[in-house]
Amino acid sequence: MKYEKIHRKAEYILKKLKYLKNNRPEDVERFESDETLQMAILYAFQVCIDAIVDIVILIGTREYEKEYKGDYEMFETLFEERIIEEDVFEKLRKMNGLRNAIVHAYNSLVIEEIYENYDKILRDIGYVTDTLVKLIDDGD
Repeated sequence: MKYEKIHRKAEYILKKLKYLKNNRPEDVERFESDETLQMAILYAFQVCIDAIVDIVILIGTREYEKEYKGDYEMFETLFEERIIEEDVFEKLRKMNGLRNAIVHAYNSLVIEEIYENYDKILRDIGYVTDTLVKLIDDGD
């Protein structure tokens, strides 16, 4: 299968989304105070977003033969060339920003904001993953 690696990554994301849906914190106080839960959720968000970025890079470099200069640059290139729509581009930028905050600014993360946007983050991860998979499946 030409896109087996992309499909494997998409399946991995779906498994993590299921975990995130099933383990949504009951309230913000628990999310802020339960370090184990917090770390598990932040890790699941991080790896979902990492896998999405990997998919974007694979699509850009293999399918459209674009040079990889960085994550944001790849998002911009695919958007400017009308390979992805603006809504996907904006969601990619925001998700990658969240991933960077989780990885690099963990001591200044605002857990309450993540809790308040939990469902939106899940929807965006699912939407972008579905859109990218359809992009390669439709072109196949």
